[in-house]
Amino acid sequence: MESTRQRTAGPGSAPSIASHLTWLDTQIRVLEEQIEILIQHPATLRLAASLLRTIPSIGPLAQPR
Repeated sequence: MESTRQRTAGPGSAPSIASHLTWLDTQIRVLEEQIEILIQHPATLRLAASLLRTIPSIGPLAQPR
């Protein structure tokens, strides 16, 4: 949604939106790292996560990077 707003934003608000998008990307990376740490410990979570990630549109595979 923010990236859509950035395309149509005026010059006064575009820098603020860009800054917010950068912050959001950082928060997403932090959360993904925390999730990876949490699912590595119990073997059942690690197995479940690896199985779920083989399904299209579930987990990091769904995110274009």
